[in-house]
Amino acid sequence: RHIVENIAVAFLAWIVQRVFRSSPREGYKMRIVIAAALAIATLAAPATAANLITNGDFGAGNSGFGSGYTYVSPGYGVLFPEGLYTVDTNPQTSHPYFYSFGDHTTGESNFMIVNGAGTPNTDVWSQTVAVTAGRTYKLSAFLSSVYPSSPALLDFFVTPGNGNRQLVFASTAPGSAAVWVGYNGNFTATSNSITLSIVNQNTVLGGNDFGIDDISLNAVPEPTSWAMLIAGFGLVGIAARRRRGHAITA
Repeated sequence: RHIVENIAVAFLAWIVQRVFRSSPREGYKMRIVIAAALAIATLAAPATAANLITNGDFGAGNSGFGSGYTYVSPGYGVLFPEGLYTVDTNPQTSHPYFYSFGDHTTGESNFMIVNGAGTPNTDVWSQTVAVTAGRTYKLSAFLSSVYPSSPALLDFFVTPGNGNRQLVFASTAPGSAAVWVGYNGNFTATSNSITLSIVNQNTVLGGNDFGIDDISLNAVPEPTSWAMLIAGFGLVGIAARRRRGHAITA
């Protein structure tokens, strides 16, 4: 993307230079400047980065991720005892004491429903992702409590290729049931392959039960892209002021 941006900017600058040397018409020149500036701004505008997480909304069910918990297929009362999880549309289907509510995205789709275990440092969710070393990424997720008497304490970790696990951010599931709250944190990748994991540090057995939905990992736009965007709009403003000045003097 950086190579394409640099080539496009250089080409546009060359066009503007040629037009100013060859055309005597000021209005035509201004139109070219404005068009070039808008093109630069468009090329430099940070596009919405793709989510690098596979099945982050759990729409594909129990696939694309790992867990130290035991998976059980959706069904009435299947989330007994602790340390189990399922992927379903309503917590109460799998546990009669869990609250009845829907996922974060639409209220009708899947999310991960977990009966919290009493064993610390167990991965609730994990996934290995290809990234670019040196780039900064934003990790996000939405959490809910399905039975909130002892909200889960969920730590989000990144493990680079060297195996040294690092905390990205810590979170506490909501104190009320059926509420979705978003959490996020940034980190800089130190290898081209990382493993992300969510660990529940609450070891209380009763009420330590939660939902996870819409996990995402997105590259953070680099400062150079923002600088080019601002420069592009600055050119538009300068050209507009010059055009207004000519109109007044005319």
